[in-house]
Amino acid sequence: MPLNIEKLVDPLVIKLLLTIADTGRFAAAAAVLGVTQPSVSQQVQRIESFVGRPLFLRTRRGVALTADGEAVVIYARAMLGLTADLRERLDRKAEGVEVAAGMSEDFCRTALPAVLRLFVLSHANVRVRVLSGTYETLTVALEKRTVDFAIMRRYDRFPEAQLLYRDQLGWIGGHGLRLPVADPVPLVLPLSPNPSRNTMIGCLRAAGRDFVIRFESVGIAGMEMALSANLGVCAGPHGIPLLGAAALPDGHGLPALPVVDFVMVRPGPAMNDAARAFADVMVEAARARFTFQGETRNIVSTLDDPAAEPT
Repeated sequence: MPLNIEKLVDPLVIKLLLTIADTGRFAAAAAVLGVTQPSVSQQVQRIESFVGRPLFLRTRRGVALTADGEAVVIYARAMLGLTADLRERLDRKAEGVEVAAGMSEDFCRTALPAVLRLFVLSHANVRVRVLSGTYETLTVALEKRTVDFAIMRRYDRFPEAQLLYRDQLGWIGGHGLRLPVADPVPLVLPLSPNPSRNTMIGCLRAAGRDFVIRFESVGIAGMEMALSANLGVCAGPHGIPLLGAAALPDGHGLPALPVVDFVMVRPGPAMNDAARAFADVMVEAARARFTFQGETRNIVSTLDDPAAEPT
């Protein structure tokens, strides 16, 4: 069943979700908005019925946005940022229209791919196909034009790529890793060719550090396994967490890492209206993502507590 997009892009709905997220409690949000707590609870229930999934984790300590809740805010803001013409493109009922998008594997760990799900639910007439893979995989797909666009890290190709957002790279390791990290620095690396791999090795060499490659993997899942087993360290964007690992605390002794650019590459102008509009939705969503994160920087996600009291 298609989503009620008019409800989701209502500025009052966005304000409600962000106020709850900022305050951490339905009661506190009600006080800020000048309404009753039951009214806030009922509005949240209605919005969740549109999406078909819970938007908040309810615990004894309060509430926090789920990944779907974050996606709803991002998607709503993205839709608000589109022109009426682009919205009309998305609402056309032509059958058999396909959007083919490429996404780097680490980008698939952000909240933005959840925006894709909302897009699919909102526009059932459009088929969406996603290719997730390495930099090289996406490069080949762009060159062969088997995708309409790709979201990936900026590296040595596609100078015309459109910047979506920047994120700071940091060193990541398992929870039991001994600090400071001594030479030779044990590395957990993606297989070559890979921008992150080259960045790590380049920074260590520039700092005069010795290193040894302890583990290599074509995918993130293998690297997570190696990190959780404390086989070594790797570099990753702050905004993309890895399972079984965490950003190394101060005192790790490793050289500073640069900022990484996530970009959108469009291989040519010959995209259908749905693909062009969807690409623009993702651009707006990337912009909304950082506005959203800045406004909710104090929110800490908590595990769902079945015994949580009403908030």
